[in-house]
Amino acid sequence: MWRSLLRGAENLEKRYIIHIAGFNLGILLRALFSFGTPRGWADA
Repeated sequence: MWRSLLRGAENLEKRYIIHIAGFNLGILLRALFSFGTPRGWADA
């Protein structure tokens, strides 16, 4: 909760939405192309 007092609720919400979107994108890439991490891109 300390971070929300320092940054404000709107900024905190944007930050979490971006993190969740990145997580979901990784899951989608793993399901479709069998890689979804930076190391996976390098190995491919």
